[in-house]
Amino acid sequence: MEIEELKSFLAVVREQSISQAANALHLTQPTLSTRIRKLEEKLGFLLLDRNWKGITLTPEGHYFLPYAIKLLNELNNASTVITSYERYGLENFNNVSPDRKEHLTIGINAWLAPAFTNEIMRAISGIFPQQKFQFITRPTNNLKEMLHYGSIDIGIYYGNEREANLVEENLMYDELTLLCSKEEEGLVISDINEVAALDKPFLLFDNPALANNRTFYKEIFERLRVEKFQLVDDLSVMSSYVASNNGFTILPKSVITELYSSKIQVVELGDLLSPMEIKLSYGNHTIFKNIAKELYHELLAHCDKGVVAAG
Repeated sequence: MEIEELKSFLAVVREQSISQAANALHLTQPTLSTRIRKLEEKLGFLLLDRNWKGITLTPEGHYFLPYAIKLLNELNNASTVITSYERYGLENFNNVSPDRKEHLTIGINAWLAPAFTNEIMRAISGIFPQQKFQFITRPTNNLKEMLHYGSIDIGIYYGNEREANLVEENLMYDELTLLCSKEEEGLVISDINEVAALDKPFLLFDNPALANNRTFYKEIFERLRVEKFQLVDDLSVMSSYVASNNGFTILPKSVITELYSSKIQVVELGDLLSPMEIKLSYGNHTIFKNIAKELYHELLAHCDKGVVAAG
């Protein structure tokens, strides 16, 4: 999709009128309508409901709106950093963006960062003490794309069904746990298969979790007969929902150490659901392949001891 198409969509939503949005963008109405139609065709769903009452967002459009806003803001933020570094007295943008040939860049899923970053820093400092490195946290599919384009050198993420032309090594299997309110403890522990009887929404992580792990969530929904959902996009918000008995969820075991609350019951699911794979990945042509291999063996040893998984 094109930036101008997103801007056109936001203008229509803001003005709630094709004609007024066209005037604001200094476009003709047919041109603006064409942009919106092309965007909808690329997305595969309608964004706007056009009728005699005017323009309203479809349910899909309402869901898509914050992502359009976020995407344009992130592009603007990147542009601002690149074009305004001089005002901070920086003579060269390398002070902001390190030389890719010297710095090892490690991309890591944000959920896994607390469990792995300290061990990664210890391993690199011990084996390659002169090596400069930095971390970037992104969702799994973003990390795979960044590896593909050479934007990062090593990726650590939850495995999913999306194929990538990368070297992927399995570090560990992360078991799944169910989180519910202490008020529901007896019901859940007595029969985990009766989760549907909680009559509370399943707290579903909004993009990227759903987009990245469709097979994973499909198994959860079918196995536990989940029917009600509540979208969340932050672990702290999720924890508050669970603690206040307004929902339940399922998370990898390595994540729950960050969510401790005396009001939350953690139920280990054992083999009820398939565990999630945690992978270390790198591109075939990275100049840091040797470091990636050494780091893999160091992390694997700690995963085998249960050190990383325990946080």
